Amino acid sequence: MRLLFALLASAMMFACAPQPASGAPMDSGASRQAVAAPVVHPIGPRIPAALPVGFSHLPPGTYQVHLHSICSGNQRYHLAYLPDLVVGAAHTGQVLVPTAEFGRGWCLIVYSDPARNIVLVTKPI
Repeated sequence: MRLLFALLASAMMFACAPQPASGAPMDSGASRQAVAAPVVHPIGPRIPAALPVGFSHLPPGTYQVHLHSICSGNQRYHLAYLPDLVVGAAHTGQVLVPTAEFGRGWCLIVYSDPARNIVLVTKPI
């Protein structure tokens, strides 16, 4: 009886064991498709959106700054308004200019009066 019980238990354990993989041979790779791997490109240094342009030896105050195509101060060459230039007690100040504006032969015009009649200083960028 013990022998019969041991044989029966062995048969049940064998039947419950995980089944081996099918006898079919593994695919040799003929039907495999190529998988594209992502290409990693190194990122270069970031270019700032704007760069400061400094002015010195100016009287303290707040001045309008414009971007012109020619450094004459004439309004027909006006391209854009820039943030006001604030000159402190040290007689210096700076204004942020968009990076895209540099190298085009344009000019910053600083006006000394709100009516934009008197040019205080010009600076090519």
